[in-house]
Amino acid sequence: MIKKLIFNQSFESPRSAWRVILAFAILTALGGMSGATSAKAQIHDLTPLELSGYSPSEAYEIKDDAPLDINNPNIVKLLYRIKKTSPKSRSKFAIHSKNVTWDKIATTPEEFRCWVFQRRLTLKKVTKHRFAEAEAEAPIKGVFICECENELQQSVTVLSRTIPRKIRIDTKLDEPIGISGFLYARAKETNEEATPSTVLIVDRIAWFPAVAQADIATRSHVKLASAGVDIGLLDRVEESNTQRLGDRDSEAFFQMIAAMEKIPADDAPSSPLNFSDLMKNAKSNFGDQAKIKGVVRSATEVFISNPDIKQRLGVSKYFQLMMFPDLDGGKVVVKNKSGEDLEYRRFPITVCCLELPEGMTAQDVERKPLVVDGFFYRFWKYQSDLTDTAGTSGQVSPLIMAKTATTIESQEGQLNFILLVFMSMLIVGVAILIGYYRVVDRRQKSHGQKILDALPDKIDLTGVEEKE
Repeated sequence: MIKKLIFNQSFESPRSAWRVILAFAILTALGGMSGATSAKAQIHDLTPLELSGYSPSEAYEIKDDAPLDINNPNIVKLLYRIKKTSPKSRSKFAIHSKNVTWDKIATTPEEFRCWVFQRRLTLKKVTKHRFAEAEAEAPIKGVFICECENELQQSVTVLSRTIPRKIRIDTKLDEPIGISGFLYARAKETNEEATPSTVLIVDRIAWFPAVAQADIATRSHVKLASAGVDIGLLDRVEESNTQRLGDRDSEAFFQMIAAMEKIPADDAPSSPLNFSDLMKNAKSNFGDQAKIKGVVRSATEVFISNPDIKQRLGVSKYFQLMMFPDLDGGKVVVKNKSGEDLEYRRFPITVCCLELPEGMTAQDVERKPLVVDGFFYRFWKYQSDLTDTAGTSGQVSPLIMAKTATTIESQEGQLNFILLVFMSMLIVGVAILIGYYRVVDRRQKSHGQKILDALPDKIDLTGVEEKE
């Protein structure tokens, strides 16, 4: 209307013409600012849900307050989408929802639809659902329905593509977990009296057991979980056992090395795993505490270049030590893929620690005997001269995570010290014995001396005739 009125003005004078031109310029500027503001608003609105791949209009089509339909195409679509995301990307987008309260989520879910949320919950029960129309070769054939509670005891339903293998299904649970995924909707049960549940879609649930349970979580797992390690990631660690370090279990690797800073140094078990325990049960003991002794062959300072790991987990470097335990004349036999035996008189142990003994550098600890109290990660594979000569794919070595290592006196040094003390005592004893006999010898008289001492002082020969 304003533009129309301006263009209908007659230019009766130069002043009026300039007024019209000025008004048009102001209007154009205001229109540009409005458009820019609108564009910025749209960009701002798109950013929080951008990772989901949904537009605001698509997200708006997802309805709240209806019974949860697990076979809804939107659920399947978001499951595939969350599967492709990384911890780094989810952590980045979760910044937008950091200050969104549970009450806001419950009352206005449409405002945060498809946003990424990272939260801690308590898992109460898990059931498994298979998609009715899933094909046999489909990457995602079903979903785990996780009934949870938040810290306000509000109902939260988490639809997860996977769960840790040791989480029991169709059983009452009380397990601390963490989730990182998309907000889907607010769902109601068919029972009108039931409390609505907030529904989120995740790729997996992180597991932080608080209580040790036989065949489920060890005391070592509880310690790691209290320091921020997702124990569910040990599934990937186990699957990668004896393989090279790679992307599949890199998150577990960095979580565990970062946790070493948070676990007290004196928090050691009464009977940690030793080298023999690890070698006898190479397919188990992941995440359990271990105590290893050995001589360091090499020490390297490793700097982490990934900015996400440095910022998110707070670790920027670690030291990698290659240690050799004393086999006491024994040997380690490892079978290769062909079934042939490889014999080792010296077998390597890899230690990744945050610190070295106080006052020592990487060069200082080489060829020094050390003891390490840490946590067993897994066996990993690397290239070595022996495996290259034998034509195998690589050398395997148990990998231990620790905060630091402690120097110890070598057995050779202890034996030399004991021998020195013994010889010193022997020499002193001989000297004392010689001195004793000298003193005693001076006090005792010989047989001839005794005869002389028995003779009278004067011999009287009167009346005795001397014969020729």
